[in-house]
Amino acid sequence: MKKLVLKTMALTVILFGTAQTNLNAQVVEQGTAIFDVYYGFPNLYTTVLKSAYNNEPSVSVTGTGPIGIRGEYMLTDKIGFGLDINYTNTTAKWTDTLSTSYNYEVSVPRFRAMGKFNFHFAQSDVFDAYTAVGAGYSSWKMNVTTNDPSYVDDSSLSNPIPIAFRLALGGRYFFTDNIGLGLEFGLGGGALIHGGLAIKL
Repeated sequence: MKKLVLKTMALTVILFGTAQTNLNAQVVEQGTAIFDVYYGFPNLYTTVLKSAYNNEPSVSVTGTGPIGIRGEYMLTDKIGFGLDINYTNTTAKWTDTLSTSYNYEVSVPRFRAMGKFNFHFAQSDVFDAYTAVGAGYSSWKMNVTTNDPSYVDDSSLSNPIPIAFRLALGGRYFFTDNIGLGLEFGLGGGALIHGGLAIKL
């Protein structure tokens, strides 16, 4: 995974350098609206649980996302403001066969909605690089499902501080006038890497 991150960051730096060779032509400018649909990697909750139960074949751990959408409106040629919404879920399933075969499923869905300011620092006629800071709402709760009649659901675990925060560095490459690919590296408020489709209006 470290090699993948390093290679991706190196590619991003190369693209940033290429973008600065033609700063007079801007792919986004004041009044432009941009929408990104993305999928993130890794799902940290899922990765940790899979590692913890790696030697337990009776436990199945799966994850979704983060999958998200973000929109941005360019307030100036360099500064944009937008909204980032994403959803993530981690599920663990197992069967207790020590006494009676009861099935258990524990899921932890997470939802985030953040306002974000982006500073666009390098642009060409096809590439746009930015740094971002975002803050907003975050929620998660543990849900338990089982056919065990004696089970008492006391799983009151939920997010005690419903705040999301993200620092990010990203870029978009447009292969047509309105459609491109986006890649973002960030801390908090989602995964370390987000990648997906970018649409410019």
